[in-house]
Amino acid sequence: METKVWFKGISTDPEIRKLNDKYGIPAEGKIITYEDIAATIGANYQTPRFDVVYQRWVRLLYTRHNVKMLCRLGEGVYAAKPDERVDWSKDELTRGLRKFRRAGRVVRDTDYARLSPEAQKGADFVLKMDGAFRTISATIRKELPRGE
Repeated sequence: METKVWFKGISTDPEIRKLNDKYGIPAEGKIITYEDIAATIGANYQTPRFDVVYQRWVRLLYTRHNVKMLCRLGEGVYAAKPDERVDWSKDELTRGLRKFRRAGRVVRDTDYARLSPEAQKGADFVLKMDGAFRTISATIRKELPRGE
């Protein structure tokens, strides 16, 4: 077997093949521990190599098979069930919206007169996007389902 070097790195294909051979398409809810993944690919799970291979494997599972892998703290990773995928998506959206609001607030609190012309264009764009977001948010806020 030949190892190819990619952009000063080592290809992850051999490890991905090992993971695919061992786990195939993971069944929903089945826990796969980080230790098992590390043993399969031959890398300590606290190393950058493990992170690179693991992230690529998870990305490929999603793009090729529509399998969303989620972490269960203290246990490992698992293929999410449909309800869990929606819960994850809502959490991601909430985190993203918080960052969006924070970015708009920082630009609004910045002394516009002291900005360079280029930075003013950037600030105008952020403020325009922030205004559009606030309009949309006010319109749909009541429609968002709340956790029970």
